[in-house]
Amino acid sequence: MSDLVAFLRARWDAEEAAAKAASEPDGPAWRVDAMYEDSGHAGVSGEKGTVVYDEGAPWTEQAAHIAAWDPARLLREVEAKRRIIIHAQGAEQDVPDIYAYDLAADYVLRALAAVYSDHPEYDPEWTMDG
Repeated sequence: MSDLVAFLRARWDAEEAAAKAASEPDGPAWRVDAMYEDSGHAGVSGEKGTVVYDEGAPWTEQAAHIAAWDPARLLREVEAKRRIIIHAQGAEQDVPDIYAYDLAADYVLRALAAVYSDHPEYDPEWTMDG
């Protein structure tokens, strides 16, 4: 399971680095910029102006999806996932049925790793039914 934890931490470190590189410190979350909506397209804007817009793309639904994955939200998600592992590792000593705990922790880690099943370092043994 330590390989799986190391794999997850490496993915989250990479996501955090990318989000920080793209973030606007102390700026508002990204949002859909409606100024293009009459054409069926929209931009994604942040404090520094338009973040995404390219001659006819993205359409409004894509812009909403991009805005929902703004760097600040991703940083919060990475932190929440890290806390799951920290809490699970700390809770182990408080669990009377260690076998049940191990099964639950293993399931949670496999579920978190499933998001990265297309990553070259993902081990197929980590699948939910593995």
